[in-house]
Amino acid sequence: MPDSIGARIKACREAKGYSQARLARALDVDRSTIFRYEKGVTEKISLSTLEKIAHILDTTHEYLCYGKGPILRTEAETASTESTPFYMRSPAPGYENVRKESELNEQTLSQYHRSSRFIMRVESEDLSPRIVPGDLLTIVVSYEIQNKYVNLLYMDGRVLLRRVTCENNVVTLMPNKGSLYSDIYTIEELKKKMKIIGYAEKLESTKP
Repeated sequence: MPDSIGARIKACREAKGYSQARLARALDVDRSTIFRYEKGVTEKISLSTLEKIAHILDTTHEYLCYGKGPILRTEAETASTESTPFYMRSPAPGYENVRKESELNEQTLSQYHRSSRFIMRVESEDLSPRIVPGDLLTIVVSYEIQNKYVNLLYMDGRVLLRRVTCENNVVTLMPNKGSLYSDIYTIEELKKKMKIIGYAEKLESTKP
């Protein structure tokens, strides 16, 4: 069994058939970052980063951290992950009823913020690449922007679902379908312009 986090990341990556470059693209980092992870040059990797790597490589952060459990999830669980960077799994039983995207409005936002998570059925055509009408998103409710996640925002009566990067109080909303340019705000400007609902934790895709 690989005896370090870096070695386990490499083992999972190779078992999944990913190159360092492909994993780097999925994480939105440089290939050199993956090289440093695997060689142990970067010894401290955040739990959130390990969870992202685990999701992409169809393993668990418990395996990456401690070597516990199988290196990969079952074929049935991994078969649907090739077409999207999201961790694809059917929503867990016991969640609230699925909410339609169109049900988000000024009157219902407070209801969403009273729960820790909810499931939303996508209806828009132009939200974010790889997300299409009919997809189910598990949204983790949050009042703060989550760096390098797809964040669910609300502005001027409409829902925005955008991948976000944050650095030094500057927030960049990456282009969505049909757009060539990113939107850039300070965190304060963004909070004045739109409401932060949460971020996408899981995706159940309708795409083959």
